[in-house]
Amino acid sequence: MDMLNFEAFHTLGFFHGSIPEVDNTKFKKHILKTKTPYKKDEHFNRYEDTQFPMCKEFGQVLDHVRQNYYEVTRKKVELVNFWSHIHQTNMSTSTHAHITDNDFESARHITGVYYVAVPKGSGDFVIVYPYNRFVIREKHLTPQDGKFILFSSAFEHYVTRNMSRQPRISVSFNFKLLDD
Repeated sequence: MDMLNFEAFHTLGFFHGSIPEVDNTKFKKHILKTKTPYKKDEHFNRYEDTQFPMCKEFGQVLDHVRQNYYEVTRKKVELVNFWSHIHQTNMSTSTHAHITDNDFESARHITGVYYVAVPKGSGDFVIVYPYNRFVIREKHLTPQDGKFILFSSAFEHYVTRNMSRQPRISVSFNFKLLDD
């Protein structure tokens, strides 16, 4: 009698972890003090997307994520862009991905989000992925201060409504995979 064999041909996943050495209180103050909205002609046009200048705390986040990603995958990455999200009460983000229709190079990018200030009840981060052409699945993740998520820029994702009375602050960034 033949054995039943299983062979995987596709897997989906994401990385996550925490960065305990970052001073999120200082990082939050920096974002709120220096934030500027994106211009209308830029790719990021949602109200909650803001620019902020590089700071020591964000440098720590990037160094930690780069180093840990390399240790796991043996692949180097380079920062493409970054921005912050300030979700006030009742704000959410609609489903989107970080690639454009004709930009096949960006489909190889890695997107990250780091959580600076996450009040209780301020919403989930949700990755949307197709199981097959008839079924769509969602993976809900409840963010926490000092944690990060790293995933393919091609993954569609959204953020559920902030039901807390305080703003939820996170920082998103895109990395380009470097060739070996």
